[in-house]
Amino acid sequence: MTCLIILACSMWELTVYCYFGNEIILQSNFLSQSIYLSDWYLMDKTMLLNMSIMMVRVNKPIILKAGRFVPLSINTLLMVLKAAYSYYTFLRNIAIE
Repeated sequence: MTCLIILACSMWELTVYCYFGNEIILQSNFLSQSIYLSDWYLMDKTMLLNMSIMMVRVNKPIILKAGRFVPLSINTLLMVLKAAYSYYTFLRNIAIE
């Protein structure tokens, strides 16, 4: 019973990290468009320069990574779940035989 609770808590924690990491990736993709759709034509030259630099900078999406190796996204969560299920079925088949 304790093992199941620990497993459920670990999966919940991974799900939360991956979900919000995915949200950051998605929202960072809309930053450039949001800057362009603002009233940039009404701003002074200094602000226009800052906004153009910011638009170039945000073309690269913001990606949270676990240990600088694995991006935290929904795809990562699915890969972990598939691998965990594969390991489980493999070990179960070995235990049965």
